[in-house]
Amino acid sequence: MSRVWIPSLSAMEGSLPVLLQLPLSNPTGKIPNEGGILTLSERCKPKNGRGRTANSLPHFLFSDLSLQGGTMHRRSLWDTEWLLHLCERLDRTDPSEVPALILRALLDQLGLSTGWITWIETGSTGAFSLAAAAGLPPELEAKNRALLRWSPCRCQRMAMREELHEATHFIRCERLEQIGLPFTHLTIPLRYQGHLYGLMNLLVLPDFQLDEDLRQALTTMGRLGGAFLGHLWARNQLQRHHLRLQQLSRIAQQANEPLPLEDLLGTITREIVMLLNGDRGAIALMAETGDHLRVVAEYNPIGTPSGQGVSIPIPGNPSMAWILRERRPLAIADVEGNPMLGPVEPVLQAMGIRSLMIVPLVVGDRVIGTLGIDSVRQPRIFTPEEIQLAQTLAAQVAGAVERACLLAEAQRRASYLEVLHTILQEATEARNLQELMERVLARLCAVLQAPIGGIWLEGHAALQGLPADFGWQSAATARSAGLSLDEPMVVTDWATLPVDHPLRPMQDLMFRFGIRASLTVPMVREGRRIGGLSVAAPAPREWGTEEIALVEAIGRELGAVAQRLQLLQSLRDQTARLHVLYQIARTLVGAPNLSTLLDRALREILDHLPADAASIYIQDPAHPGRLRLIAQHGFSAENARYFGEQDVMHGERNSSVTVRAFLRGEPVWVERIEDFPYPPEARAIVQRDGIRSLAATPLSFHGEKLGVLNVAWRTQRTFDVEARGLLQGVADLLAAGIHSARLLEQIQRQAQELAAMNRALSETLRLREEMIQNVSHELRTPLAVAIGYLELLLDGAFGPLNPEQREAIAVSRGRLEELRRYVELLLTLQAVRAGEIACVPLDLKRLVGEALRQWQTRLDPERYRVEAQFLTEDLWLMGDAEGLIRAIGEILDNAAKFSPAGGKIEISLGMEEGRAVLRVQDEGIGIPPDCLERIGEPFYQAEGGTTRRFPGMGIGLAVARAVAEAHGGKLIVRPRSPRGTEVVLILPLAHPT
Repeated sequence: MSRVWIPSLSAMEGSLPVLLQLPLSNPTGKIPNEGGILTLSERCKPKNGRGRTANSLPHFLFSDLSLQGGTMHRRSLWDTEWLLHLCERLDRTDPSEVPALILRALLDQLGLSTGWITWIETGSTGAFSLAAAAGLPPELEAKNRALLRWSPCRCQRMAMREELHEATHFIRCERLEQIGLPFTHLTIPLRYQGHLYGLMNLLVLPDFQLDEDLRQALTTMGRLGGAFLGHLWARNQLQRHHLRLQQLSRIAQQANEPLPLEDLLGTITREIVMLLNGDRGAIALMAETGDHLRVVAEYNPIGTPSGQGVSIPIPGNPSMAWILRERRPLAIADVEGNPMLGPVEPVLQAMGIRSLMIVPLVVGDRVIGTLGIDSVRQPRIFTPEEIQLAQTLAAQVAGAVERACLLAEAQRRASYLEVLHTILQEATEARNLQELMERVLARLCAVLQAPIGGIWLEGHAALQGLPADFGWQSAATARSAGLSLDEPMVVTDWATLPVDHPLRPMQDLMFRFGIRASLTVPMVREGRRIGGLSVAAPAPREWGTEEIALVEAIGRELGAVAQRLQLLQSLRDQTARLHVLYQIARTLVGAPNLSTLLDRALREILDHLPADAASIYIQDPAHPGRLRLIAQHGFSAENARYFGEQDVMHGERNSSVTVRAFLRGEPVWVERIEDFPYPPEARAIVQRDGIRSLAATPLSFHGEKLGVLNVAWRTQRTFDVEARGLLQGVADLLAAGIHSARLLEQIQRQAQELAAMNRALSETLRLREEMIQNVSHELRTPLAVAIGYLELLLDGAFGPLNPEQREAIAVSRGRLEELRRYVELLLTLQAVRAGEIACVPLDLKRLVGEALRQWQTRLDPERYRVEAQFLTEDLWLMGDAEGLIRAIGEILDNAAKFSPAGGKIEISLGMEEGRAVLRVQDEGIGIPPDCLERIGEPFYQAEGGTTRRFPGMGIGLAVARAVAEAHGGKLIVRPRSPRGTEVVLILPLAHPT
């Protein structure tokens, strides 16, 4: 059997490969049983029913093939020649064309026409790129040329799993089956030094047989191709790395350029998208509120719907939650149905995004934004190398954003400070308030890039971008809604205000004047609001904290300056007015009575206003419904008689100016006397008096109506703000003078009454003291005699006593002893008040010990626990021993009286700050806080009346306090916590000598 062409699948109209079968013979020319047929295919049209001739087969592989022991051999001469020839061609070929040259050469040598080479993308988890192709079917070529990356078929999956190490013949080709072609292909792994760089596929018919020698030959060719591809891969890697380094360097340079932030991010976004071969890209920065990001830069070369300015929510967004938590890139190969995207998925689909990579922009421990790289035309799997590169780029972008933000912030602060400095300087030099307001508003709107603004002060307004009626309309709306400008009002978008927002009533007004965002601050001076400052924009806008602070600072300064200029404006008028008030005030000082005071005041009013006539009406105390003329100057006698007494009970109808002002409680300004509705008779009198203008100002003091001040002119007068203020000030001054005069008269009467009462009280107190002294002296002797007789009875001097008698006498003796004690206390108190105390050197420690012994003789030892602690050294002072012992005894008796059974009484004597201090503490009922101030008053008890629980006269502590103060010391009584009382006796010490 020689060479035979077998046409195959002729029904395909010659567009399919033909099958070429070659007998594999031994050198004798016979075909042994173990021989075979080499089958190759070529995609070509038949030529007159015949295919390619046998001479067109690759001579170095097939022209001298023989079968020896079932193994195919070939001579090496033409193998070397062909390889040398191929190497010479490769040496003259551009490296990028090497895959195509190798493929074409092998197809020519094998007599085939269809094949392709794919190589594995570096770092990819399953993507192949088409490196070279020849004779692809139109359907397959169109499809694969449109897609830069191929999804792996069966042979490529095996190669990726390291299951393919040599040339392999596959029965079916998945790619060809997809377009209805029943072919298979040879797959040759392109390996070099154990690394798989790609695959070469040669199209053959399904019944193709691959023997071992051909497999080895094709595998060897795969190694050769792998070496070239490895070299090309390394070269491409170097070029790619070099290009990336150049791009990274360019991006780094751009990131460090002092450009405006939006321009900088736009340039960087374009470079990053080009570097990562993305379809589009965007940078979003975190809003100040932290609840969303806003897209600030975008590069969109393929023209999909723009995302510039889009807000990306953070709450409820799983992808952003992951980014903020992990702070590393998030690659999403398929946007559709991905649960990580949450509410953002519809937005991404609307922009045509199919795959994306989100890279956080991290500065320190903060995520300040995100970098997004999107794939639109096809799904994309981002490689680890691309993710790492994107992360590196994101770090540069984050640094650039941070630097740009710091630069912009510094520039913004500098501009704010410059504007503030300029405004402060202009305010310091300003003399005209209106001009200053207009300059300030223009500068503020310019630096904040806000085209709308306004400044409102009482009597002044400066507006930019607003009509003149905006001020009163907004003020009226605010008043009707109950709004008050007490703190800054910041609105980023009036259209999004909730229905229940306090500012919602102002929304329609803002829309009517084209305002969407506004910032309004009160202008305050000394805690009082005197106006408002507002800037606004026709579009939604976030107001930064520094912008708010700037407007507040300007508002405060302008408020201070405005008041200064307003004060300066009115100083001249006020000087004259104050002069008038001063002169009137002088007349009010030293007036002996009310009538004289008012007469002098009217003379000053006529001299300094000046005016032609003036009168004062006072409400009659005896008849509150009448106003009586008290003083007048300049009016005719007829006028004084007719208007001398006026009735206010009939209301304003047919009343005079005086009555109307009194009833209304506010001034009545009559600039034209003929316009006032006088009754005919009264009008005639006024006209005869020549009065042309009249001002009636009520006199009131702290809400009390006192009367009316009338000032008249015989020439027509206009009452401006200054004139009205002056007359009101005069009226207030007169009202105060009238009230003071009346008060002085009342005080004088009360003083006389009090003097009489004091004299009577002093006499009563003198008589009481005298009576107490006399009673005490008179009781002293009888008490001593009575107690002596009772002691004799107890001693049996008058005979034996039965127990009942003895007990009765003992009780009587105790009561008399108590009465004698009270008498002694009263005498001691009288002596101390009279200064009749001795002054001799005394050892206070001995005195306290003596008082303690006397006290313990009267004390039930089983009822109380007494603890005493004295200082070791002596405590000397100058004083009266009897009085001190009595005072100390009363302090101890007071502790025992109010202590419960089993209570502890603590006594300590020491020295503090050079003074002797005796402390007595008990666990008794204590002292109510409201009684502390009166403790120590003679005869005062916290529990008074006959139902009190504790006996006594309330004189013991009074005597102790009097004795302490007579010795230059003091007595302190205070409650203890949680219960009880502490009494402290403090006495000055003296040297023993």
